[in-house]
Amino acid sequence: MQKSHARSFETGSFAAFMDFALYHPTLGYYQSPSRQACRGDYLTAPTLSPIFAASIAAFCAPYLQKNPEWSIMEIGPGDGQLCVDLLTFLGPDLPQQYHLVDHTLNKHSFLSHTLQEKLPEKHQGLIQIRASPITDFKGIIIANEVLDAMPVHLVVSNNDLILKEYFVAYQAKKHQYTWFTNTPHPDVMHTFNDRGIPLYPNHQYEISLAIPQWIHNLDTYVSQGLALFIDYGYSRSEYYHPKRPQGTLTCYRQHQQHHNPLINVGNQDISAHVDFTLLAESLSNTHLRPKAFVSQGLFIAQQNLSGAFNHLKSQLPHKHYQQIIDGSKLLLHPVEMGQQVWFMIAAKNATLLKEPMGDGLHLL
Repeated sequence: MQKSHARSFETGSFAAFMDFALYHPTLGYYQSPSRQACRGDYLTAPTLSPIFAASIAAFCAPYLQKNPEWSIMEIGPGDGQLCVDLLTFLGPDLPQQYHLVDHTLNKHSFLSHTLQEKLPEKHQGLIQIRASPITDFKGIIIANEVLDAMPVHLVVSNNDLILKEYFVAYQAKKHQYTWFTNTPHPDVMHTFNDRGIPLYPNHQYEISLAIPQWIHNLDTYVSQGLALFIDYGYSRSEYYHPKRPQGTLTCYRQHQQHHNPLINVGNQDISAHVDFTLLAESLSNTHLRPKAFVSQGLFIAQQNLSGAFNHLKSQLPHKHYQQIIDGSKLLLHPVEMGQQVWFMIAAKNATLLKEPMGDGLHLL
C-alpha cells in the first residue's frame, strides 16, 4: 500500500471508502483506462457474446422507428463494446445520436480511440462521449452493471440484534486499511427502518443511499423515453434473506472472486448486488416509472434473434461463431447469468409497445 492512499482516505464509512477505491480521480479502479476500460478482471455480458447487444437492439428498434428523433444514452459504457454491437444490430434503425456517459474523464480518449477503430465511418458521427447525461434527453437510456458499482453502507447485527455500522481506517504504520464498528449513521439507521428490512442475528446488510439519489438526478435529465437498468440483484425479500448472512459484497481481481475490499485498493473491482425493490421504489418517486421486470434469460429469449444469429454465422469462421454460441448459453443459463441478472424497464412520457413477460417476481 502506498502512502498516497492515506492522504486521500484516512477514516470514514465503508460507502466513503468504496467511493474512494473505485472513483478517486487518480487512485480509483474505474479511473484507469489500462486497468478498467476493458474490464479485464471479470466478464460482462457484452464481452461474452454480441447476442446480448442483439437482444437490446431488437427491443429498441421499434421505438427508434416510431420516434426517429430519439437518441440512445448509455451510462457506464466500459470499453464501448455494447455500443459497437448495438449500432451494428440496429441496422437502419439508428438513433439520432449515441451518447456514452462516463464521469471518469481520463477514459474518454481511450473510448474515442477504441470506437474509431471498431465503428464504421457511418456510425462515428453519431457518437458523443460525455461526463454527465444530456439535458432534455429524448430516447433510450441503457445502464448495464452501473448500479452494482454504487457505494453501499455496511451494517452488521450481533447475536442480540444490535446493529453496528462498519467503518474503515488507514493504519499508517502498517500501510493498510482496517475495519472498525460504530453506531450507524442516523441516515443509515433511518433508511434501515424505513425500508422494513428484516432483522436477523449475526447478519451483514448492504444499505444503498446512492441509488435513490442517482435515479432522482437521472429523472431531471430525461424529458421522454425509456430506461433499461440491467444488473445482478434480487427483490428485497430475497436480498435480505437469512440464507445470505454475508450479504452480496464481492471483489474481483484478475478473474478471481473474493470478499476482502480492503486489499488491492484501486486495483480490484468492488460491487454489491442491487435491491431491485429499492430501484422500483426510487423510480416510482420520479416520472421514470417502472413498467417491466424480467430476468436476462427471459428478456433475450423473448426477442427475435434469428436474423442476428444468421448474420453472425455468415460473417464469422465456424470457430468464432461457436464461441458466440457458447457465450450466449452463459447469458441464458439460469445458474450463470440467465436468472442472476435482471432487466428493469422504466418509462417517462412513453408507452411500452410490447411489455416483456416477467418471471412473476413481485417487487413491491
